[in-house]
Amino acid sequence: MSEENVEVVRQVAEAWNRGDLETADALLEGRHAPDFEYHPLYLDQVYRGNEGARQVRADLNETWEDYRSEVEEVVDLGEHVLVLQHITARGVGGGVPIDWRAAMLARFQGEKV
Repeated sequence: MSEENVEVVRQVAEAWNRGDLETADALLEGRHAPDFEYHPLYLDQVYRGNEGARQVRADLNETWEDYRSEVEEVVDLGEHVLVLQHITARGVGGGVPIDWRAAMLARFQGEKV
């Protein structure tokens, strides 16, 4: 696994949490493999391709207020990168808070996720 891929994952998460979506998009530009899919458990939808990567943010904003995902650890697992995160937010409709730990597993093919 390229240390560069691990660092890109970390930088994207940090940019997203700062609200710097332009930087997050720039870091991911050209990095999605043609068969890229994202399966977030908390949105009950599969997102595909570059547009799907952008759409997930819009859907998060419709579902959660003050959504924050702090990266606690990024683990190099060869062709995979495991991201352990602490997620906090409040539901848009009723303001119900969430505070939980989650994991994201990304598979890389070279520099493509």
